[in-house]
Amino acid sequence: MTFNPPLPAALRPDTAALPRWLSIVGIGEDGPEGLSPVARDLIGDAEVVFGGRRHLGLAAPLIRGATKAWPSPFDGAATEVLQHRGHPVCVLATGDPFNYGVGAVLARHVDVTEMVVVPAPSAFSLSAARLGWSLPQAVLLSLHGGPESQFRPGFDPWIQYMVNELGFAVIAPNVRGSSGYGKTYMALDNGVLREDAVKDVGALLVWIGLQKDLDAKHVVVAGGSYGGYLTLATLVNYSDRLRGGVDVSGIADFVSFLTNTAPYRQNQRRMEYGDERDLEMRSFLRRISPVTNADRITRPLLVVHGKNDPRVPVSEAEQIVNKVRAKGGEVWYLLAADEGHGYRKKQNRDAYYETFAQFLMMLRN
Repeated sequence: MTFNPPLPAALRPDTAALPRWLSIVGIGEDGPEGLSPVARDLIGDAEVVFGGRRHLGLAAPLIRGATKAWPSPFDGAATEVLQHRGHPVCVLATGDPFNYGVGAVLARHVDVTEMVVVPAPSAFSLSAARLGWSLPQAVLLSLHGGPESQFRPGFDPWIQYMVNELGFAVIAPNVRGSSGYGKTYMALDNGVLREDAVKDVGALLVWIGLQKDLDAKHVVVAGGSYGGYLTLATLVNYSDRLRGGVDVSGIADFVSFLTNTAPYRQNQRRMEYGDERDLEMRSFLRRISPVTNADRITRPLLVVHGKNDPRVPVSEAEQIVNKVRAKGGEVWYLLAADEGHGYRKKQNRDAYYETFAQFLMMLRN
């Protein structure tokens, strides 16, 4: 699966999947100003834009191609849309296209692998309310890196967006190995104890299943760096309890990671994870590595990485992407050619957030 809308030149999304010629964009009364950059690009790049007269009027400043007003009911326009198959077509809709019917109608005629659906952020909460959803029900598990880092209360705009616009409850655990709870706790995941941290995530999934206000059938796991490893390991061990996962700059194979990370970090990381030059430890690290167990990842995966990452080399991303796909798994892959460990440049971070949000919305559908 690929993220096909235009991205900054430095970004190189994977192009293995079918081209997505059809975009369905939700537009609210706030018009172009309420649309994301991806939505604006989809409208501007379309050869033909379909929509109601009100929709076309709202989007007029962005439209460069031909326009066609669709009839009511919309079902009769599906045949006309299909006549443009293979060419960039944009269909404008109210709010969340699937919730208001347009996307659902087109999905009966067009495979979902050929379309991109972008709800209007301003209307998503209203759509969910009309369906009777309790917005905090879907869960995103956010796993920190380090491993010795620690989640503490603070303002995070991205978390606010996921909660208030996408309707996720965000849970950020400090699994064993985190700092802030004493040296003994911080050492509980060292070396051969590594998988105990993954078991903490498994215990959290059990807890989520016992909460009446959380939907255990809609849980997504995400993390960066070491948190990316935890994300992959959680997918390996608990795919049946998850909807999908987001791996950002994560470790896929401890042996290749320790071999290829920047020399100044190698000995420090060996103290944490174990020395891959020791045959017994090497065998253990290989056994627990996500790339070794990629066939157990049975849920959609988004992999995000920087090509120039000196800490977790891009080969880690390439390994897990190739291995999961070879086993028939669904992977979105976003690679920034001008980034290192994490995305720092605004245009790249914007593209990352857009991709992340679209991935989450796909999992909700």
